[in-house]
Amino acid sequence: ARYARPWHVHLWLCLRRQFWLEHTNVGLILGRILINVCTGMLTGNLWSSAPETYAGLCLRDSVVFHCCMSVVLSVAMDMGPMFSERVVFYKHRDGHFYRTSAYWLANNAFRILFWGWVESLFFGAPVYFMVGLRKGARPFGLFWVMLYFLNVTASLMFKGIVVLCPTLPVAHVCVGLLQVFFFLFSGFLIPWNRLPPGWLWARWLSPQSYAYGAIITSQLQGQLFPCDPPMDNTTTATCPVSGDAFLNLISADVVGQGFYAGMLVIVAVVWLVVGQLLLQYVRH
Repeated sequence: ARYARPWHVHLWLCLRRQFWLEHTNVGLILGRILINVCTGMLTGNLWSSAPETYAGLCLRDSVVFHCCMSVVLSVAMDMGPMFSERVVFYKHRDGHFYRTSAYWLANNAFRILFWGWVESLFFGAPVYFMVGLRKGARPFGLFWVMLYFLNVTASLMFKGIVVLCPTLPVAHVCVGLLQVFFFLFSGFLIPWNRLPPGWLWARWLSPQSYAYGAIITSQLQGQLFPCDPPMDNTTTATCPVSGDAFLNLISADVVGQGFYAGMLVIVAVVWLVVGQLLLQYVRH
């Protein structure tokens, strides 16, 4: 009853406003492109031409984790604009300019429809082909899609925390603590089967665990990695090392790639809804 126009009109108006804000902020556009291209090239160069051996298996495991970490950290730049726009949004909402849900969806639309795909490709493609990850359209497609969903999820999460916190420094602290928690349970730093029983639940809260699990499974499943030439009798490795055995060792084969991908989509949707609720009911 407070609004003279229907919801879809508000959404269209908010999309037009957001498009203007997005394409006129040249510094932000260049920052998004440069940070992903530069980190992608740097990562690809450092891990370049990973061998198809046991050592290469370990390198692939580490670069997958690094990709998840880099994608999450790269969207931290969304926090500043969200905090700046918060005061303007409060004034517009008090004047019944548009509905909160229309504003929130439009605010994230270009990340979901465009920037998430572009940033993930600009970062992921150099890494994938310079490192020499598994050949084929399907594993590369899954790699790109999982980085995309992690990119979108992290952006929604960071914006939601900005809405929740009274100041930007407090939001930065909260984001940092939350990401440390999520990365601890991603499956790389501590294999999931080595987690204390009381912490097993934390694996399923971490968006990074789903991206890492899906990508590492697609990269190693069905692969064989021979031992490196200088191996001597002191090694405990059984050669060739099976990618499936490695996945079983870290419990990444418990569920399939489809489950990991589906759960990451659900986490993204949850943060989209949570962010809208926070924007609706929290005000500083």
